[in-house]
Amino acid sequence: MEKFTYFTTERYKLPKYGFKIHVSATVESYEKVFDLTKRYLLKQKLYYKYLSTREDFIKNISKTEFPAESGKLFTIYPENIKAAEKILEDLSEILVKFDRVYILSDRNFHSSKTVFYRFGFFQNIDGCTLVRNGKIWKDFQKTYFDLPAWLVDPFYQEKKELNEKNRLNDLDLTKIIRQNNGGNIYFGTLKNQKIIVKESRANILTFVNLKSEELRKNEFLMSEFLNSANFSQPIEKFRAWINHYYVYKFIDGQTLREFQSNFSLFDNLTVDKLVIFSTIIQQLIEILEEAHHKNVILDDIHPDNFLIDKANKIHFIDLEFAHKFDESRKVTAKTEGFYLKSWSKLTEMKKDLRKVGQLILFLVGQLNVFNQQERSLEETIILAAKIFERFEVKTNISELLTYLFTGSSTKKALEISKKLYFYKSDVFLHISKEYLEEPKNLVTFIKENKFENLGLNGLTGYLWKLSIFKKIS
Repeated sequence: MEKFTYFTTERYKLPKYGFKIHVSATVESYEKVFDLTKRYLLKQKLYYKYLSTREDFIKNISKTEFPAESGKLFTIYPENIKAAEKILEDLSEILVKFDRVYILSDRNFHSSKTVFYRFGFFQNIDGCTLVRNGKIWKDFQKTYFDLPAWLVDPFYQEKKELNEKNRLNDLDLTKIIRQNNGGNIYFGTLKNQKIIVKESRANILTFVNLKSEELRKNEFLMSEFLNSANFSQPIEKFRAWINHYYVYKFIDGQTLREFQSNFSLFDNLTVDKLVIFSTIIQQLIEILEEAHHKNVILDDIHPDNFLIDKANKIHFIDLEFAHKFDESRKVTAKTEGFYLKSWSKLTEMKKDLRKVGQLILFLVGQLNVFNQQERSLEETIILAAKIFERFEVKTNISELLTYLFTGSSTKKALEISKKLYFYKSDVFLHISKEYLEEPKNLVTFIKENKFENLGLNGLTGYLWKLSIFKKIS
């Protein structure tokens, strides 16, 4: 939790409640806003507090901060309404040229960008509750401006309405899927089409030198560039009020993390499960190869960024960190369990390959390797092979995993994945389309695998498997 530094005064007694004032800033304007505001407050001898350090402020305007508290660099407790108005006017003039993080719980004073106010308790008393004529008002963290019903805003100045149509009014947003300080993600409809809407708030940080709005913008550009059903499919973007919004087609599915939890490959292992697992692996590498073929690095590869729909079709849905191939790029997604520090000097394509390898290990049974873990990747690949062996499944998955963690070509990884097989009981589970498309390829496959007989353990069993594969594909 952020730390505050408090200042008191003997010039007046701290009221129980009233209109408190907040001063906001951005990571770029922090130093100047801080110095100018503190200098003013020291002269005025007021009750106030401020975030103690630059690090505390950066945390306060980060994506993970609670939205109702974000942006509040200074909090000032005036003596009364008249004093509050004077402070608001003075600071608005002093800080006129600076930008800010918009404070959701407040109103900005007139046209000021940095100076805000709201009504609330100055002291933690009476349960922060007011009662008047049978009406109750409680002071708690809110992401909207709120007054007791019996009060009017003494500082309100009606803003000139812009003759702009609010595009948000055309969208029927019915559900918040995810909330964070950088902007919410909504589900809704547009002209009877199901959509996802990603909101972007200005000046909120994902990292110290990276704003979440830049990532939202980048994601939309990358989705337009890739232009594929394997990825988020963009519809439109627009600005409403002070925020930006990005609209995508809705994909009805669950994340691969949710899928893995419910799927549990080795819990009642069946032929159908192995076929589904094989097709998932194939699709993951096909998606990566499509991106790399277009010179795009996916980067933020982990199970929460993939959706699998009811037809077991895989989609990559988070392109915020995706970018054109650029070895000079310094920012790399480092999701715990899907990135190892030892990869820091690898090329971007190699990092993508290894992250997919980690993802496959996760799907096997959450075998993905973490930093400072004693079990190495080599030992983990052997462990995965032994688990399949324990369940009487013969597979060459070790060959694919080994290449993903050592190789450099997505095209080569795709070639290896097309020859991936799982052999359980009487049925040989092979997902390679090259053996299904041409009879001569099937003959080659039969010769390569040297079937010992034509029964269920041999060619007949394999042909029976093909009929199953055809039905589910």
